[in-house]
Amino acid sequence: QMCIRDRSTTVCIVGAGFSTLPLIKELRGSGTDYLVVDARKPSIWDSLEKHEFDFDLVSSKTSSYYSFGLGSKYEGSYFPMGGEFLEFQREWKGKVHEAERIVQDTVHTVEYRKDDVLILTASGIEITAKFCVVATAFTRAIRSQLLSTNYMSISNSTILFDGFGDSSKLMVSRMLGRGNKFYILSDGFTMLQKNFLINDQVWEYSHNMAEPFDPVLPVHERYLIQSGGRAQHPVYAKQMFTDRTTDPWSWSPAGGANWRTNGQIVVKPWSIQAYKHLYPDPTDEIRRGRLMDDIFFLMSTGEIQFLRRAHCAHDKQARTVTNGKRSVKYDHVFTTDYEQPGLPDIKIARGSKKTKFSYRFKDTFMGVMPRLCDRVLLVGYTRPHFDGLCNIIEMQSLFCHRLVTDPDFFMRTRENLDAKMDKYNLTQYGTVDRKSGNHADHLVMFSEYVRQLGTLLEIPRFSGSLAAFPREALTHWVLPDHAIKWRRFGRYAVENGPSYCESMMEYHGNYVWTTLFLYRQCLMYKLLLVAALGTACYNYLGLFGAICPVLLLLQNYLLVVNWLGRANLGMSHGIHATLSGLLKHQVGPMTVGTVGSLMCPGFLPLLIGLAALWYVNRAARTKSEPMLQDTYDKSTQSWYEQYIRLLHLSLIHISEPTRLLSISYAVFCLKKKKNRK
Repeated sequence: QMCIRDRSTTVCIVGAGFSTLPLIKELRGSGTDYLVVDARKPSIWDSLEKHEFDFDLVSSKTSSYYSFGLGSKYEGSYFPMGGEFLEFQREWKGKVHEAERIVQDTVHTVEYRKDDVLILTASGIEITAKFCVVATAFTRAIRSQLLSTNYMSISNSTILFDGFGDSSKLMVSRMLGRGNKFYILSDGFTMLQKNFLINDQVWEYSHNMAEPFDPVLPVHERYLIQSGGRAQHPVYAKQMFTDRTTDPWSWSPAGGANWRTNGQIVVKPWSIQAYKHLYPDPTDEIRRGRLMDDIFFLMSTGEIQFLRRAHCAHDKQARTVTNGKRSVKYDHVFTTDYEQPGLPDIKIARGSKKTKFSYRFKDTFMGVMPRLCDRVLLVGYTRPHFDGLCNIIEMQSLFCHRLVTDPDFFMRTRENLDAKMDKYNLTQYGTVDRKSGNHADHLVMFSEYVRQLGTLLEIPRFSGSLAAFPREALTHWVLPDHAIKWRRFGRYAVENGPSYCESMMEYHGNYVWTTLFLYRQCLMYKLLLVAALGTACYNYLGLFGAICPVLLLLQNYLLVVNWLGRANLGMSHGIHATLSGLLKHQVGPMTVGTVGSLMCPGFLPLLIGLAALWYVNRAARTKSEPMLQDTYDKSTQSWYEQYIRLLHLSLIHISEPTRLLSISYAVFCLKKKKNRK
């Protein structure tokens, strides 16, 4: 320790966890001097391994692994187990970390000064650096409940979750099918399936994010998140009490979006249809810890019910929740807390005066560069709504590397930082007030966020080859914005980037189906409705008379779409399984209906619009195999009953410390039975 006391370096990294690997890899590649200070405490992944608690991640492999560790070929939709992810971490930590650059100590204080940063450790070491990168992760109390609960002992009980998220969902999946009833007390969140079936092929939700439309229409994945469809529909969001949104196409007079893009809590369950399709016999997957947790389906069976916190009185002593005349008495309660950044004490030195830095996501450019201390960079404190945490961290690491190694880029980035943050906040939150906020402000749409950082880093989209341009343009236009898409060319290119992206395109048929599906859902219904209503009003009321109803439709489009869904028009059925069928039964008639509505006199546009809606949703069309499998039929219920029986037989429910005792008892019984024979 004496040899590094009072050490100076270019970059001091606080934390040697998984989040710092892409940055350290780039620093080593560019020959930049750095030092890592880490307390060497067990991570949450180490704790899960210690408790033999495994589960499948909510992010796919493409989103959970860094680009340089994905290999050269995409092998389909796959959600890794926690144990696999931990092995991936250990493999790359062994490849990236240099023991001589790691100081085993706890950072006590980070002091931001005019031209450098002073890092003070608990043992008295002082490190002076041009930049300090903090990556000490989040803390959450629910993790202890997750690991300490004896799930096998809870049966025939009423269980209350005070708050809900992916950790709570994981706990629910381990208590299913034993007569338990679950109540969720919540302020509001959005649920989305993490995968679904299209033409008997499982697709990740992250492959359905409307990239082709984002450059021309503000839809992106927020359309699916905001669209609010029915519980039976596996693609559309089921908003639970989220009164934050109206329509993705409408804007406030102040110029900002009137929906919350960032800051939405999204829960990501399995689709029971996708799970059943992949694992007809789920025995092995259950034993591994890959459990089905389709909240939509469990709502349809009545096993899960939601309670709106604002309408309920919670008496913790009496263990009851009351909503008007209805009262629910529960046997067990689990409280979900919110993520808290595990930041060290950061102080801002202005001359002899030192002030404590208070972290706010809205006051931090792209969640990385705080406005008040722009040489203290933050990595890993921006989370995705739905998928792609490692994609976000990887792009943040590249951003930090560019700031650290390119002085001109750093100066350009810090120029007009207030205006840049105001623009970002106005777009994402509908406000420029940086002091306002809540616990979910750091939750972003990863695909949009990755694209914003890729653009900010000036990463080229094409190789420059005229021969390759058409294919590269198509890939950039339709491929989801995973980090590896932005690492095909330029200074941050990885060797496997082009081949991996090309194999993704080939595997998913160049995304023709999802592109056409989104075109139909995001645009065609809107054009048809606007054309029919607007033209009819124009024919009778003139130009100014047509403006009001059309604007009303634009403003309340989601309500109209939901009404159509309830009327079995527009959202209740899938798409015909062939391209010719899609053109014949969907795109063609809706285009004809839109054009016809624009050209017809009187009230005929309304009749033509209704006729087009009827034609694309008529019963004869839906008798053919749908593109999107979205129904809960008798076979689904039968499969679920089989799943529950297998779940009872599995030792996956037995948590520490009862697991070893139960295994020993099972072995004893088997030996006794064998001896009798």
